Amino acid sequence: MLIPYTHEDVQARRWPILTTLLVIANVFCFIALVASSIGHGREADAALREVTEYWSEHPTLSAPPVLEGEIEPPVAHRAGRKTRAPSESSVEQAHLEMLAEKFARIAKASPSRTWGYVPKEGNVLGLVTYQFLHGGILHLVFNMWFMWLCACNLEDRWGRIVFLPMYLSAGIVAALAHKIAMPESDVPLVGASGAIAGAMGAFLVLFAKTRIRFFYWYGIKMGSFGAPAWLMLPLWLAEEILWAVLTPGGGDGTAHVAHIGGFVYGALFAVVMLVTGWDRRLDAVGEKKVTVEQDSRILFAGKLIDEGRHAEALAALEAYVAKQPASIDAYLELLRSASIVRDERRMQNAYGRLVNLYLREGALDAAEDLHAEAERLGCAGGVGLATLARLADQLATANKPDRALRVYGRIVAAGVSDIGAAHACIAYARLLLSLGRDVEADGALDLVEGSKMPGFAPPIAELRGQVRRRAIAL
Repeated sequence: MLIPYTHEDVQARRWPILTTLLVIANVFCFIALVASSIGHGREADAALREVTEYWSEHPTLSAPPVLEGEIEPPVAHRAGRKTRAPSESSVEQAHLEMLAEKFARIAKASPSRTWGYVPKEGNVLGLVTYQFLHGGILHLVFNMWFMWLCACNLEDRWGRIVFLPMYLSAGIVAALAHKIAMPESDVPLVGASGAIAGAMGAFLVLFAKTRIRFFYWYGIKMGSFGAPAWLMLPLWLAEEILWAVLTPGGGDGTAHVAHIGGFVYGALFAVVMLVTGWDRRLDAVGEKKVTVEQDSRILFAGKLIDEGRHAEALAALEAYVAKQPASIDAYLELLRSASIVRDERRMQNAYGRLVNLYLREGALDAAEDLHAEAERLGCAGGVGLATLARLADQLATANKPDRALRVYGRIVAAGVSDIGAAHACIAYARLLLSLGRDVEADGALDLVEGSKMPGFAPPIAELRGQVRRRAIAL
């Protein structure tokens, strides 16, 4: 079992009201579906019982076509015994068929069929309503959690006016993809996973470098690891494609083609937004709205700091960043106040958040300066290993190897305790090799080997091969 539980960009400038409402709507619809399904089940059972009892009392009657596969014929019917007059049987036959039609009509009017999307029928309204129905509590819980992980960021970036049409249209495309794959299916399609797959596709395009944290549980072994979106989301898509090929008729009860259709649509939607420049414009509009709202509250907190009222300032700023976790200005003021009163816990937290936020904004120099300052003051503990790895990677990419090595060294010194640290250690070794520091690179590779993290044998062998070839050449 592999479940994503968070990622390093779980933050927004404003509370994701639309995503929250979508979650609430899905929960409400699930409760309504369960309640109506119970009532419908009782009505269908009563209709089935009525037709079954009547047929048992008149076993010589012919089987109505709508009952085929629903109930077993009476024993006398199976034995082929005829005991009633034709005239009497014709009246009774008509009544039996009327009861059978009544049962079929009730059975067909199930809530999931009425509001779900049935490919064979092509009910247009169901293209939207099916997205708010779920087949079970786990189906609902996992879908809502996956939605929360990626939809919050999209709503924050594009705004509600663009996000909602994108989300719903992704669900529609997913349903139509399912119809193309299974045009004669009479099974209702339910669930938000097609629309959520669209959000995942868009998330991949816009937040490809974001590291996602996963919980894994295989047998008695469990743990967690981090990996970038550009790796894990395409792997998820590849798995869906594999299952779609292996179960072309939907034999496992999952609409894999719908997931594929939604994901591809969402990714293409995000690409179009980037190419046309609308992504940047909408993001700037959101930033402007939040900045106008921020100014007065942050300025008031700054005034409290200037007056020496640090307890009030810190309380106000912490309440503010709880709602606006991406506000650099608020965290800078929080750091200023915490530094004056030497509140190390708050200082560590502020440094950690600011380094992460500056990296997100592409302000590498500011992020590095703050990290160096935090180290000098003994407050670097708030900068997480995932953030340090991003800082080191960006420094290496920016052709600042000495600075990158210093940051990588801090990650390695903390120990290779998870996959994220192992990846950083491999990057550290690769950079050392590029600088001709083979012995140090070999030591870094020893650390990864000693951690026994799965999946790192190929890069270790590749880098060790470089060391050997260079030694032979010398």
